[in-house]
Amino acid sequence: MSSDQPMLLTLQRSLLACALALSAVSPGCGEDAQPQKVADPSTADDDDSAGDDVVSDDDDSTAKPIDAGSTKPKDAGKPPAVDAGTPKTDAGGAKTDAGGTKTDAGGTKTDAGKTGEDDSGKDPSTGVTGAVSEPEEPTTATASGQGKFAVKTYTNGYPDAPEYADSTMHYPDGLSGPLPAIAIVPGFLSAQSTIQKWGPFLASHGFIVLTIGTNSTSDLPDARAAALWGAIGTIKGENTREGSPIKGKVDVDRLGIGGWSMGGGGTLIAITAHPELKAAIAMCPWNPGLTYPMVKTPIIFLAAANDQLAAGQSQPFYDSIPETTPKMLWERSNADHFENDPDNNMGAQGRYGLSWVKVFLEGDQRYKKFLLEKPPVASDFKTNVK
Repeated sequence: MSSDQPMLLTLQRSLLACALALSAVSPGCGEDAQPQKVADPSTADDDDSAGDDVVSDDDDSTAKPIDAGSTKPKDAGKPPAVDAGTPKTDAGGAKTDAGGTKTDAGGTKTDAGKTGEDDSGKDPSTGVTGAVSEPEEPTTATASGQGKFAVKTYTNGYPDAPEYADSTMHYPDGLSGPLPAIAIVPGFLSAQSTIQKWGPFLASHGFIVLTIGTNSTSDLPDARAAALWGAIGTIKGENTREGSPIKGKVDVDRLGIGGWSMGGGGTLIAITAHPELKAAIAMCPWNPGLTYPMVKTPIIFLAAANDQLAAGQSQPFYDSIPETTPKMLWERSNADHFENDPDNNMGAQGRYGLSWVKVFLEGDQRYKKFLLEKPPVASDFKTNVK
């Protein structure tokens, strides 16, 4: 880390705190003091358009590399991106060993759509048959770190979606699919790089993951909801595009989303409008004054007690969601707004996020045991999962 980076991080946090505070009180930002329900999804526009050993599939002879924290030329004239203050990395993170050997196509993976040795059948919560991409029984250690699959990434070749800017597709090497997929968006004044660790982490456990940046770092939650839905369209498009590295590998019936801060607020808006999404992760979600009584998508809230920006918002969000919807809230007593990586709390944050999408997106019921344990350092813990 350079000597300037701690100062940049402090400045970014100060700017974010001021901006969010102003957004919360400004009528022009669409927020007011009274709780408001998110619109009924029946009126929403349902437009379907379109190991940690990270290996890029981009063709360097023709590709235009996109930095994980940058925006595309279409952002000209929009507010400039504020870097999160973290070191820049290659798309998908640092190229380190996956923590295990590569699995070839004929190795321990299961065939497309099958459940391997532990066939859990249909998940009553989602109504889909679970495909166990990892036949070995999961343990606390294996669910808290990188999975056994090497991860490949690419950043171009697919059509540009107007709802978001830069993006990185992560997918597990050695799995033919069909695989569940998830799109993840960052928070206010933050680049794609601030949530990008979730890409290689989830992909190493058998998921296809598209991490995205926003058209403007000042986009509000509704714009981030649109960006997530645009990213879902991109994932679907890659399943059929000739030349796509994940052509035929996406299970289009098992799609989920996630987001941090205003991206978490956008996640709640998007699952309200699109109840067909199978799972959601909301990290320190910000969108004060709103309630979500129409949410049907299983959702986990990863909140923080020392959150200077969104503390206390996850609880009313959680309470407003019907009891018929699987939901969980873990507020970490020792965390703040900016601790949003899967390796936080010695990997516990990753374990709960992974277990949520394993159970509700992939249908692998073996991971439910982790969701039934009270998380460590919990200042608040609520769940209706049994």
